Amino acid sequence: MEKLMRPLESAGLKPIRPEGTFFIMSDISGLGFKDDVDFARYMTTQVGVAAIPPSAFYSVPGDGANLCRW
Repeated sequence: MEKLMRPLESAGLKPIRPEGTFFIMSDISGLGFKDDVDFARYMTTQVGVAAIPPSAFYSVPGDGANLCRW
């Protein structure tokens, strides 16, 4: 887990340490993206890193719009 936590911290992506999952969430607010889907699309197409937009897992999608799932 530390192999991903440290780079996310260094990139300013404010990771949230998981307590029972292999996925790490990070706070993407303030990065200038419309929402998590916009950010994930950018990361996948422009950077070549797969990211999951977690809003799809929320009953109110806007609750996850400032997060990214790695």
